[in-house]
Amino acid sequence: MELTNFKNKLFKTVELSYSINLKKIVKFGRGERVRWILEADSGEKYFLKEKPYYLKPKKFLSILPFYLTFPKSSVQTPPICLTVDNDFHIEVDGRYFFLLQWINGASLNPKNKNDLIELGELAAKIHSSSIEQKRNWNYPECRLTHFPDVRPAGIDKMVQILTSYGYENKVLSNLVWEWRLLLQKEERNVWWEELPAAWIHGDLHHFNILRDSSGNLVLIDLDDVHWGYRLADIAWAIVICLAWEWPSLDTTPFLKESLSQEELQYILQGYEKVTSLTEVEKYALHYFVIAMLVKSVICIQSLIRNTMELGAGEVIKSLQDVLRLLDKWNQ
Repeated sequence: MELTNFKNKLFKTVELSYSINLKKIVKFGRGERVRWILEADSGEKYFLKEKPYYLKPKKFLSILPFYLTFPKSSVQTPPICLTVDNDFHIEVDGRYFFLLQWINGASLNPKNKNDLIELGELAAKIHSSSIEQKRNWNYPECRLTHFPDVRPAGIDKMVQILTSYGYENKVLSNLVWEWRLLLQKEERNVWWEELPAAWIHGDLHHFNILRDSSGNLVLIDLDDVHWGYRLADIAWAIVICLAWEWPSLDTTPFLKESLSQEELQYILQGYEKVTSLTEVEKYALHYFVIAMLVKSVICIQSLIRNTMELGAGEVIKSLQDVLRLLDKWNQ
């Protein structure tokens, strides 16, 4: 395949840094994210991934060791490859990349009861991991926009993103206000100081968990690992797996008509097979799911980038769909 000068330089750096000879290079996925499946002369396959645009280099470098520390707590991840100089990453023209061993596997199926239970189990194992890193509620700087952070400051940021699409649009303003009122009502059941915190995945859902050829679950895409509420991971998984119809990464997701309470319980059942949810978490779950539903609209429709490509009309429809779903769920 024809490669640009940068790509030639990148793949030559990979060969030298990891002491491998590449025979096949295939771009993975769509969009601007730089991800490649690499095959060496030896037959070994690798996954080359670039630093996410929203992470500063310091944060990016701090999450790479999690590919080593999570497996020590019974959470399997793709093995990360070290360079010949024992580094976790390479840098080419100011851009950062890391290399993982390729995992042959299939994503979990959110329509499968056992897969949902196992997802819950894995979430609990992640949150039970013993990791020696500094715990910082305000780190990284992008957490209010790109991570599932639903503390009051995170909610305020969501409101700013949504209203920026409508300016003086009264319909959009009324929908945001209606959502805020619903959240304020539910926040009465949230005792923030008593909610258990842990190292959380930050983007936990069925596409980020693979079942390998041996039947083992493998946690992938650790870009958003950070210190936060356990409930944030659980609620995000509930929303992405159960509120959105998203059969494959190549399809456009759409919001379902309802959120299944039965399927939600499967995830919680799996979680409590490993560790118990506190009573405080059980009371706060409703609030987290409501907030995460709107956060999911912002993330899935790329409203974070504020490109104004959708326009107020489509944002209004998305919020109407969310409120309609919540109304059915609350019944």
